[in-house]
Amino acid sequence: MEAQEIFDKVAAHLEQQRSTSIEEGGTCMYRGAVGKMCAIGCLIPDDKYNRQMEYQGVTGPDVKPVLEELGLYEHKKLLDDLQILHDKRDVQDWPDHLANIARIFELKEYTRVWS
Repeated sequence: MEAQEIFDKVAAHLEQQRSTSIEEGGTCMYRGAVGKMCAIGCLIPDDKYNRQMEYQGVTGPDVKPVLEELGLYEHKKLLDDLQILHDKRDVQDWPDHLANIARIFELKEYTRVWS
């Protein structure tokens, strides 16, 4: 998957979900309650996901090999930035942060308009 495809898939996922994927205590999760997924979690197919990935960043020992297998890890910096967007930014600010990420990585901005 190329950087633009990653960006577009994550942006579309975040727009559709419009909320973080968190556990009861407020910690962000690759797979959260009621089917929610974080920015990186939406890139990981169900058959590649395992609960041990939780509480790890993209370089974690249970996450990195899966991202490498999927051909995503070569875009580590983009994945890091998208994970930070989900984990640290307010949902209402996501469109602006996505636009900034697109500029940084010289990607086409996500074209859907969030309302």
